[in-house]
Amino acid sequence: MFQCSNDYMIGILDSNLGGLILIKEIINKFPEYQILYFAHTARGPFDNKGEGTIKKCAEQGIDFLIKKGAKLIIVSDPCMAIVLKDTKTKVPVISLIDWLMDSAVKKSQNKRVGVIASHAVINSDFASKAIHQIDKGVKVLTKATPLLWPLIREGWLKRAVTKKVLKTYLYNLHCKQIDTLVLTDPVYSLLQDIIQIKIGRQVKIISPISIIGPYLQKFLEDKPEIKKGLQKGHKHQFFVSDANCQVKTLASQWLGQKIQLKEI
Repeated sequence: MFQCSNDYMIGILDSNLGGLILIKEIINKFPEYQILYFAHTARGPFDNKGEGTIKKCAEQGIDFLIKKGAKLIIVSDPCMAIVLKDTKTKVPVISLIDWLMDSAVKKSQNKRVGVIASHAVINSDFASKAIHQIDKGVKVLTKATPLLWPLIREGWLKRAVTKKVLKTYLYNLHCKQIDTLVLTDPVYSLLQDIIQIKIGRQVKIISPISIIGPYLQKFLEDKPEIKKGLQKGHKHQFFVSDANCQVKTLASQWLGQKIQLKEI
């Protein structure tokens, strides 16, 4: 179905284009490596989709990235990462949300961690389970934030309505005196400054763009055979399952440069 490649790249699996915000940071921190990106834009975001649908789309994405030359794959979409848990693959598949939870536990001093995510992620109870596997003594407080994605998609980052929605979402977490807040989706990083104001300056924010550099660096140091096999260069490739006008516009905005999206 797909033309195979011998160029080994870092693969990014996504659904809502948030992975492009992550890629921007990866390119800044690791400019020598080539990136292979695929977002299932025809079906995502996955907040209101069933587990079977999400898993099928995720497995299709993994298969595509491997055949196109991914030496390792980072799953930036939290819903996809959850359903792929314990799935056997031909290359290492890294769950970004796992790295986020690990970082939160390490950063939290009072062991009170807040997590904001889609309904699907919150309802799965993944955050609590992942954190308690590391430290059972951590108190985990979660909040579903479904309105953030459409507000971000429309570019309403500084609108009054967005600030009001954030204040409502974060109020209970603020009252519960969390000392660390996890932003599970890369798109939330676009609201990080406002989130910091609303949740309080004393709260540490764990975002995908803040942890991807050090965690990917450590992974590559621990896996020298993978690091050695990665293709050097700047021929990044970007694929989506639906390249509509809004997808093209958001892709260029969030990556910070014009890119050629290939639809499959």
